[in-house]
Amino acid sequence: GRFSTSLDLDKGENTISAVATDQAGNESAVSNTLTIIYDDEPPKLSVSKPKSGDSFSGKDKSVSVEGATDQGAEVTINDRIAIVSSDGRFNYSYGLNNGENALIIKATDQAGNEIEETITVTYSP
Repeated sequence: GRFSTSLDLDKGENTISAVATDQAGNESAVSNTLTIIYDDEPPKLSVSKPKSGDSFSGKDKSVSVEGATDQGAEVTINDRIAIVSSDGRFNYSYGLNNGENALIIKATDQAGNEIEETITVTYSP
């Protein structure tokens, strides 16, 4: 009762169902329909603040990391999860260390595709 097959999926939404046929030509009822979304492209990622090379000083050691990605994507800044709004915008307050700080901003979509941008900023008290 097992079978396997190979299918070529179209980008986007694909629906798949099956019908079994025996040697006499009798067909089964149609199986449950599965919906598969094929996505092999990374999400968009734009970081509006800060810019690479920016310098910060003073008592406030935090910097606001702001930008946008695709709806439904997850954003992390140095492996810390940022809240992404329903329109894809994100804003995260990141605590800086003295000296040079590399901020690795990564967006991951629901299919697991990733895009990453590294921004380097400097902090001095």
